[in-house]
This record gives sequence, structure tokens and C-alpha cells, in this order.
Amino acid sequence: MWLLPGLISIAVLALHAAGSEEAYIRRGMELRDAGSGAAAIDQFRRAIGINPKLPAIHREIGLLLLDQRDFSGAAAAFRNAWSLAPEDLDSRYNHALAVANSGDPAESLRLLGLLAAQKPAFALGYFGLGHVHAMEGRFGPAEENFREALRLDPSLFRAWFELGRLLERKGDATGAVGAYRTAVSRKPDFGAARYRLAILLKASGDLSGAASELDRVKQLAERRAGGERAGKSYLAGLALFDGGRFGDAVRELEEARSARPDFEEIGPALAAAYVAWAVEAERAGDVAEAVRRFTKAVAIEPDPETENHTGVLLAKAGRISEAASRFRSALAMRPDYESARRNLDRALLLMKQDGAQPRR
Repeated sequence: MWLLPGLISIAVLALHAAGSEEAYIRRGMELRDAGSGAAAIDQFRRAIGINPKLPAIHREIGLLLLDQRDFSGAAAAFRNAWSLAPEDLDSRYNHALAVANSGDPAESLRLLGLLAAQKPAFALGYFGLGHVHAMEGRFGPAEENFREALRLDPSLFRAWFELGRLLERKGDATGAVGAYRTAVSRKPDFGAARYRLAILLKASGDLSGAASELDRVKQLAERRAGGERAGKSYLAGLALFDGGRFGDAVRELEEARSARPDFEEIGPALAAAYVAWAVEAERAGDVAEAVRRFTKAVAIEPDPETENHTGVLLAKAGRISEAASRFRSALAMRPDYESARRNLDRALLLMKQDGAQPRR
């Protein structure tokens, strides 16, 4: 008799239990890193709904809303963050800038002035003052504050970018190119800086340099778009999985993986969907289709229990040699897996009885 493992307990199934604060945060971080801002915000807000006292998550929401140019929403998120963690100077700075961009530069300057007075060595405070002055057309104070910010922290790529824009407005193309180049060196995926640099290089006659920068801008834009598509398909796939629509979940998750093959979260989710879909086929009596789906699952996310179970299905269908191969694969992943060991011994005995020359 074949030793069924009783339960296909592929570990990745546990990754998709919805409802926990930690799960929402983990998914949000993965989606954020994949470039899917809207989907990440949705997950972070679900976490906040469970536990509102998460200053770091309020801050993440604010940063993502800034990227979407939702300045009022960002201002509220940053205010929540530093209200929960008053020592969070970054959120105080971001709150002030979001206030300026939402239409209240005077209040923003007041907030930034308080921040600079409290922490004179805080470079972002001076950058914020420069940004708001530049918005209001006061280029002298703006440049003075940008340069002070960069004196305190030369790594501030946004300060280099804003300084470049300021110099470009003043007609100092050479200075602007230098500032943009520095911004790009500090943050290679800074598309806005690369675009402005490309425009100035083209104007100066450096067509090759301009083309190189524009090509990089295109790559960054495509990656961002791929991240958004992947995020939407990933979340749609999880929702379908939770609703028991495993075939549809597989199709959405395959789409997500196609859009962003480097999005690590998709693989385990897709494997789990294939396993659940295979169980459906097995219960319906379609062993061949169940084997095909289980095989897809272990190709994406190797799992000894799934390999062993697939071997049992193959053995029951009379495909003993293929079954033995699956049992060996399970043992290669887990040498102490007793069920797979007994199943392999049984398969080898049957192959010997049938006159085959099995290998251990």
C-alpha cells in the first residue's frame, strides 16, 4: 500500500493567510520595493486599520503618497507619523514640504524654521527651506539653503537635483549639468535628474550622452510600469486564492510574474495556487491534470511533501518509474523523510518484480 502523507502541507500556503498586521506590512514592503505604490498603500492601510500606532507605516504611506503627488494625503500621513514619534525628524520635514505643496507655503516655512532652530545640523531642514523658497520664486534664499544642506550632507540627491533646477533657471547650464550628474551618482535610478541632464546634454551638442540618459529614463519608466502591473495582478491573485478560485488565481499570478520576474513574493504565492488547484483536480478524479499542476508548483517552489504526494499519484496510475523519481527528489530535499523513503522502497520493489533494473 502506498503511504499517503495525509496532508499536503506545503509551507508557502501559510504565507497567504490574510488578516494579520505582519502579513499586510510584509506584502506592503514587497509591493513598495517592486514599484507598485498604490497596491503597497492599500496593504499598509490594512495594517494601520488593525494597529493605528505604527509610525513607520504612517511614514511609508506618506512617502508613497508623495510619489503620487497626493500632497494633502501625504501631509496627514506624516503628521500621524511624527505625532506618534516626535523624534522622527524626517517625518516632520516631509510633513512641512507636503503642506507647502498642498498650497500653504507660509505654514511650511514656519514649520521648517522651527525644525532648523531645534536641529541646526539637520540638513533636510535647510533643503526644505530652499525648496519652499524656490517654489515662491525667491532664488537667492533658495540657493543659499540648498548649498547649506549639501554642506551638511553631500549625499542629499534631491538637494543636488533642486540646485540643478535652480541653476538651470538662472542660465548656468554648466553648473546645472554638474548638479544633475551628482544627483544621478548619488541615486542612479533618479529618473527626473537623468531626464533634465539629457535635455541639457542635447542642447550642448552631446547627442550620444543625451541618448544614453534618455534610454536609461525609458528603462526606469518601464520598470515602474511593470511594478504597478505586477502589484495589481499579485493582489488580484491573492484575493482569488482566498476566494477559492485557484485557476483564476494562477492566471493572475502568472501575469504578475511575467511583469516582474524579480518580485520574490510572487513565486511562493503562485506555487501555493498551483497546489490548491492540483488538489481540486485530484478530488475530481483527474489524476493527469493534478500531476501536471503539482509539477508546476514544485518547479516554482521545490517542496518535498508535494513531490512525495505527486509520486503517490503516479504510482497509483501505474507510472512506477516516474513515481520513483519523485520520491528520490523528495528525499534529496529532506533525507529523513520517512514516508518518501518507504514509498521509494515500495516502487523499487515493484520495478524489480516487473523485471526493471531500478537504481537506488
